[in-house]
Amino acid sequence: MAIALQFSGFNPSDLKVASSPLAELMALLHVWAEPDHHLEFSDAVQALASGADEPLISEFQALSPLWARFRARFFFPLSLQPGSLFDRELAALAAMPVSAFAGMAAEALRGFSQVQTIAIDVLSDSQAQQEFLDSCRSRSASRFELAEQLVNDPQKFRSRIIRFCIECWNSFFAAEWENLYQEASGSAAQLTMKFKRSEPTSVIAEVGATAKAFPGVA
Repeated sequence: MAIALQFSGFNPSDLKVASSPLAELMALLHVWAEPDHHLEFSDAVQALASGADEPLISEFQALSPLWARFRARFFFPLSLQPGSLFDRELAALAAMPVSAFAGMAAEALRGFSQVQTIAIDVLSDSQAQQEFLDSCRSRSASRFELAEQLVNDPQKFRSRIIRFCIECWNSFFAAEWENLYQEASGSAAQLTMKFKRSEPTSVIAEVGATAKAFPGVA
C-alpha cells in the first residue's frame, strides 16, 4: 500500500509540489475502501461519504481495486499545474494516450506489489493481456470483470472512471476540497521550498510518521 517516490536523476531545485484535487479524492476513496488501515481518518471519511446515494456507492465498490491496495497512477498529477482545477485534471486523464492509461489501470487491477518500471501492455501484447486476465480472474470475479472491460474497450472504461469522479465531486467532494484547498496549497509551497534547501529523501522522511527515506536507492 506504500507510495514510492524515486528522486534519482533529479536536481532538487527542480522539484516542486502542487496541490491536486484528483489525488486528494483518490486518497479519500482509498481510506473509504480500507478504513481499518487508516483508523485516524476513517470516521471522518465515512461521515463524508455517507451522503452518497446507492448507485454511487455501488460504483465505488465495483471500481475499488483502482484505489484500494494498489492505487492507479493516473490519479496522481500527470503534469505540474499549481493550484490545479479538478476539471483540468480530468481533461488531462481523458487526453492520456490510451495505451498509457490502460497500462496504469492494469497495474492497479492486477494489484501486484513488486516494483515495475514499464506499464503492462494489455492492448497490443496478447501474451501480456492473457496473463493479466488470468491473474485478475484468480483474484476475484469482480476484478476479472473490470479487467475484461479494460481490455475490450479501454476508452469506455476510462469514461466510466471519469464519470464516477465527477459524480463524487458533485455529491460530496467539491465542498470538501474547498475546505482542504488552502491547507493543501500551503503545505505544497512549504515542501517546494524545502526541496530547494535539502535533499529530497530527508524532506520526505519528515512529511509524516509513516514516511521512510532510503538514500542511495536507484
